[in-house]
Amino acid sequence: MQNQKPPRFHKNKCLLAGLILSITVQNALAQNWNLIWSDEFNGTISNDWVFETGNGSGGWGNNELEYYRRENTTVENGMLVITARQENYGGFNYTSSRIKTQGKKSFRYGKIEARISTPSAAGTWPAFWMLGSNINNVGWPACGEIDIMEHVNDSPQIHGTIHWQDNNGNYASYGGDTTADVTGFHVYSIEWDENAIRWLVDGNQYHETNIAGGVNGTGEFHNEFFILLNLAIGGNWPGFNIDNTVFPAQMKVDWVRVYQREDNTGGGGGGTNDLPKTIEAETFSAMSGVQTEPTTDTGGGENVGWIDSGDWLAYNAITIPTTGDYTLEYRVASPGGGQLSLDLNAGSIALGSTIIPVTGGWQNWQTVSQTVHMDAGTYNLGIYALTGGWNLNWIRLSSATTTPVFSITQEAEDYSLMQGVQTEATSDDGGGQNVGWVDAGDWLTYPIEIPSNGTYRVEYRVASPTGGTLSLDSNAGGTAYGSVDIPSTGGWQNWETINHTVPLSAGTHTFGIYAVTGGWNLNWWRITRIDG
Repeated sequence: MQNQKPPRFHKNKCLLAGLILSITVQNALAQNWNLIWSDEFNGTISNDWVFETGNGSGGWGNNELEYYRRENTTVENGMLVITARQENYGGFNYTSSRIKTQGKKSFRYGKIEARISTPSAAGTWPAFWMLGSNINNVGWPACGEIDIMEHVNDSPQIHGTIHWQDNNGNYASYGGDTTADVTGFHVYSIEWDENAIRWLVDGNQYHETNIAGGVNGTGEFHNEFFILLNLAIGGNWPGFNIDNTVFPAQMKVDWVRVYQREDNTGGGGGGTNDLPKTIEAETFSAMSGVQTEPTTDTGGGENVGWIDSGDWLAYNAITIPTTGDYTLEYRVASPGGGQLSLDLNAGSIALGSTIIPVTGGWQNWQTVSQTVHMDAGTYNLGIYALTGGWNLNWIRLSSATTTPVFSITQEAEDYSLMQGVQTEATSDDGGGQNVGWVDAGDWLTYPIEIPSNGTYRVEYRVASPTGGTLSLDSNAGGTAYGSVDIPSTGGWQNWETINHTVPLSAGTHTFGIYAVTGGWNLNWWRITRIDG
């Protein structure tokens, strides 16, 4: 279901409710599964779900015809009901809903299942599926996708599929199907462990795929994933011949459950304690002055915008598991730059501020970060606009003391070749020298070995009284990795760390840092793998 997806290649409540609950829970227990999370939709939708709205980018990458609205999701008779309607809204002829647990609950391995009934008519596309929690950092399909159940049109088949990026960086998919009368309730499941993913309907397995050791590039499926439910109308797969007599069409979900094996080999937990944790900006618990809008950033959904000086956002019940140093990353866009500050518990604990650089536009996205020290505990996290004029898509919290898979810090003065620059003593932490006298067109090169294909965060320790721009490439410009705006830090020795995320291939690269515009100093730069 994810946006910007290539064409699919498929291999190819009462007494009855109580009885069903008893049977399914007993089956799970018989296989040594422990229930670790569920939403039974008993009167309300839990706070573990996030609503996506709009039509995404290009109809969520699939040319879908609906506009997703929160109002199309209700709870009726102990069930979640997603209703698709034929109505004009937001420039589209149909409305529906899409919900997800991103930033709230994520899971690695386990038994994930839901009891669902769906419509069966030309143009309908219901789905129960999962996406890799690192999607905001690596994009799709590198994050991986697990389609637990999809159905299109009035076909008798239901489908279970995985989508991923293989070892050569190419899109790949593998799926199976079976028959089911989707208008009746069925339990759709996957059983997922370190070796395989198995698909089941009402406890009967119909498909399996091997992911042991990340075979064929399936390493994505050893990371955490979040859950999605939606009812799409039209698109590249179902086509655009819509049976309008079916509306209003309803997808009903009795419950969603996640289990973990007793021996912990077949399931991972997920929750507000899990780090790293990505918080979607629009999932605030309270705010002042801001609005939301559809975003063009990777992953789609919404961002927070219309941020003026003095506006703020609060996110409740953020758990810090242990006392230590943590990295806060902010996904921001701004035509003019700005500044935010971070605090805990309504300002009682101030954690410092971060400069937001000029990114080139309201939807030109860049990641900035700060490192803070926090004591263990559960807090309300606050973001305050010291100066406005910027958008926020997500916040990511991770331990700064966790040893990464790969990380290398390169002192700026240890270049192999350069043009135009000089070195000087630095007042930054650690002492030594920095590179300075950087003018537009100057450059530095560094030979570095990258151990494996993956997604990497590149950080630069910079100082500048006026700001500037640098770009990163490898092999004399043969591969370009994009540019980063350098903010005005307040002086030639007032240091700040900026970063961006890039895909890198294994091998020895001669990286080049090029001054698109000058007027800045560089003390060090660091490459860290972030996709595990």
